[in-house]
Amino acid sequence: MLPGTSKPMAEKLLGKVERIPFSTCWFWTGSLDIYGYGRLRGTVNNVPWFKFAHRASYEHFVGPIPEGKDILHHCDNPCCINPEHLYPGDPAQNGIDKKLRGRARTTPQPGVLNGMFGRTGASNPMFGKVHSPEVRAKISATKLNNRGSI
Repeated sequence: MLPGTSKPMAEKLLGKVERIPFSTCWFWTGSLDIYGYGRLRGTVNNVPWFKFAHRASYEHFVGPIPEGKDILHHCDNPCCINPEHLYPGDPAQNGIDKKLRGRARTTPQPGVLNGMFGRTGASNPMFGKVHSPEVRAKISATKLNNRGSI
């Protein structure tokens, strides 16, 4: 339990979990962010705090999160907080994991699949923006360096 709070962390976590038959995931039923990750909030001595539910679960059931590490999911389920499905990894491992499991966007999104489809003029967030000469030079250099690579 965090000092100054009314509920132990295990009660906060397990009170918002649903276990579905034939699944080993612990589905977070509390609030979620736009990517489906559980959000856990509270106050300590009238000071609000926030944690992602999967990170709080790992810290409570497994131990401290190593410095500079993210908490990744074996199950590819962002709302899962089962500590057996969670493991520490760095952002590079997370990127590789997403690509290997087919969760990373690796193909162009043409036409109606593109989020900018039909957004012209002021409705396009890039409308009227111009890259500086330095940025244009960096973009050109990157394109030249990447020719022929996969």
